[in-house]
Amino acid sequence: MILSTPTPITSDYAERVSYLDYLRAAARLRAAAGVVKEAADATGAAVADLHSALSRSPGLPRLVRGAELTPAGHSAAAPLVAKAVLRLLGVVDFPDVELLDLLRVYGDGRHNAFTDLARWRGAYYIAFRNASSHFDPKAAEGKILVLRSADLRRWRRVAVLHVEGWDNRDPKLHPVGDRLYLFTQSWSPEERTHRTFMFCTDDGESWEGPYDCGEYVFWRPRRLAGWTYVAAYTGWDGEDWEVHLLRSKDCMRWELVTVMHRGECVNETDLLFDGDEAVAFARRECGPRTTLLLRSRYPFTKWEAEDLGVIIQSPALLRHEGRLLLSGRLLDGGQGVPPRTAVLDATRGSPKLLIELPSGGDNAYPGMVGLGEGLLAISYYSSHEEATNVYLALLHLR
Repeated sequence: MILSTPTPITSDYAERVSYLDYLRAAARLRAAAGVVKEAADATGAAVADLHSALSRSPGLPRLVRGAELTPAGHSAAAPLVAKAVLRLLGVVDFPDVELLDLLRVYGDGRHNAFTDLARWRGAYYIAFRNASSHFDPKAAEGKILVLRSADLRRWRRVAVLHVEGWDNRDPKLHPVGDRLYLFTQSWSPEERTHRTFMFCTDDGESWEGPYDCGEYVFWRPRRLAGWTYVAAYTGWDGEDWEVHLLRSKDCMRWELVTVMHRGECVNETDLLFDGDEAVAFARRECGPRTTLLLRSRYPFTKWEAEDLGVIIQSPALLRHEGRLLLSGRLLDGGQGVPPRTAVLDATRGSPKLLIELPSGGDNAYPGMVGLGEGLLAISYYSSHEEATNVYLALLHLR
């Protein structure tokens, strides 16, 4: 048996009833939650304590509006219910996952998408593309906006980056010491090809560049032993697509290490190092389209591939306090289930869903940063509120 406490209500409820009636209703819900927990203790039933978890969340006004859960509230409640169900089934190692808050960081009615997130020199940076649509092969309109925040709540635009004649897309932030790099894979309507360009800054506001990094689509660069490595894909004719491992000392001149994978329309590939071991998760657009797990060891010249059996696009990886987290656009082929932005535990075996973030329509392309003490920040974009906006989710995992 699974029991659930009622969700709390917020002061918005007083807009529908008197303030006194709101206070009475809130008290009755607290009492009902106590009765449910006492019943669970007495019977040994699993309990999803929505009331306690949502009430203590700093983002409560964005999780519950009046007496109703918002989309963010539904995302926050789902892991609590899942943990109770799994406990009933004998699964005891599912982590506690809390969606603490969800902030809309940027929205101007245009198409704001393809995010990345980084912490550098005591501040947080979000980068994303601003354009009129997801993609127009005839237009070189996409520009990269860079926002900065000291507290993850108040964001200020500090840069607009653009390469003339190119549609700038998929920015990736790469902090190295006192310098912050930004890579943007870009499309030329005139040349009909993709190239990646690099910008860099020493203060977050004055940027140098662009510097041409070659006819590649870079994904997220990673630093190891004085080198910057990146998984970059190339080849635009289906089965000819390849993911190459490149490296550079200065983030401008790149050398080929090896071909990580070829064929199957392999493309977006996020890479992560752990000492002399490396893992990567690669998106495929041909065949089953399921994500590949690629593994290698130093010097990273030979890679083994494993089909994970699940489709996760725009992958982002983070080692977070003993877990390997994978975020991206999840497609599970369910009956009418639309793609959504999700966070999964990829530590062992097939990735396991931890939480689906509020998302719909055109969405995902996340960036992740660990904040310590179980806290995690995730940038992403979504169209679930009509316009395509950039969001920041704050999670707690333990």
